[in-house]
Amino acid sequence: SWKVKAYDRLGNVATSSARSFLVDNTAPTITADPVGTVGSNGWFKSDVTVSLSPADTEGSGIAATYYQIDGGSQQTYASAFTISADGIHSVKFWTVDVARNTSNMETLEVKKDATPPALDPTIPAVTGQNGFYKGPVTFLSIQDDGNPRRRPFLLGVENGQLVQVN
Repeated sequence: SWKVKAYDRLGNVATSSARSFLVDNTAPTITADPVGTVGSNGWFKSDVTVSLSPADTEGSGIAATYYQIDGGSQQTYASAFTISADGIHSVKFWTVDVARNTSNMETLEVKKDATPPALDPTIPAVTGQNGFYKGPVTFLSIQDDGNPRRRPFLLGVENGQLVQVN
């Protein structure tokens, strides 16, 4: 707090009442928590709900929190949001406190693939009569879920065992 006194040439004194002010020069912080059914290699197998947690423990308090998904328009964060489209998504998020200090812009990568692979079985063999096959039968299946980041693979049956062919 502070006070100001003023004097004129005749010795008159004016004193202000006590004033105080607050200083906040510390940026707030923010974290993200993605929740969904976890698959393998960092992929989610379900919709992903993202919660943001801003904090300004030593400052003026949080004024607003923002996020962007895949470079889209800036959104004001009010509650958890859901990522439902398959693919790799980039979520950028940041927060601003009452004193207008801004946190670092953080980035969360959300990888989601909830689409099961398509199964297209073929049985290459010489056919006989009435649904019977002549000779050995190999069952092949190309599995492809449409995700361009993973290649299809072939499954077959050899000596009664399911094997990956390629």
